[in-house]
Amino acid sequence: MERTFTDVIQSEVPGIALLISVGLPGSWKSPVTERIAELKGFQILRSDLIRLEILKGQDIFDNQVASSLESRRRVYEEMFRRGKNALKKNPEGLILDATFFTQDLRLRAAETAHQAGRPLVIAECVCSEDRSIQRILLRTKENYESNALTREAYLNNKVLFQPVNLREIKEKCVNLAVTHLVIDTEFDSLPDWKIKNIVRG
Repeated sequence: MERTFTDVIQSEVPGIALLISVGLPGSWKSPVTERIAELKGFQILRSDLIRLEILKGQDIFDNQVASSLESRRRVYEEMFRRGKNALKKNPEGLILDATFFTQDLRLRAAETAHQAGRPLVIAECVCSEDRSIQRILLRTKENYESNALTREAYLNNKVLFQPVNLREIKEKCVNLAVTHLVIDTEFDSLPDWKIKNIVRG
């Protein structure tokens, strides 16, 4: 019998975990992490909101700004800084909602979890390219969700996106408990999100 999204989140995500979202723009990471936060009582730090603060005064929708690796580095640095503080202060779990498009960023998250004595959960959201782009094109600057508003923004991320390598994470943080969930987000809401795979390390 296929397990439901809610059942898997309740049973596979420890209550003190550091959970990171992984996925391309439009893969529905924020709705999924919001639902996980509701189910588990986790705090969320969203890179899209931190970007507004870090890049204040810049046109975050400009392609050069949006695709700047230096800008991304600054946003992730601030997210990790806030995340470490949150893990020190709060006993409950924490979600870092971002693309986590490179393995280096996931390794950084693993080190953060390891140092805080927390298990790591990787919630990877996957759907078709057409579905992602369809969602992205519905976004507007006025109703800000993300600075990825175009097909080009999606493709820029796709070029840089690296597959999750759980073995490498375990080699770097030997004693870290890691769970990698792959979530099919082709549909916009529950009960249609499907857990495609669960790997524990």
